Amino acid sequence: MFSDPATLEILKHCPSLRPYSGRGMYGQQCPALAVDDVPSGIQELFESAREHLSADQALDGLQGLVADFRTDALGYRSVMYWPQMDWSDLEPQEEEAA
Repeated sequence: MFSDPATLEILKHCPSLRPYSGRGMYGQQCPALAVDDVPSGIQELFESAREHLSADQALDGLQGLVADFRTDALGYRSVMYWPQMDWSDLEPQEEEAA
């Protein structure tokens, strides 16, 4: 659902991106933003999209990210995360030896 290139490109360029494994995820890691509050996380997503994608690509990528995220408290901060995505989708793929 969210492994489209525009979505991954937006997340990849967010400075607060980190892996996250929340309650009920049984160790599986997903992409997350560790932010002061949800509005600052939304702003970070929009800034990343604006800087790295065309307007059409940005709209496509942001639509799913903004519509379907979860939040948890992280001390005095918040974490916005996407449990339906896998953290490995954002890691660089190792090239096979020739």
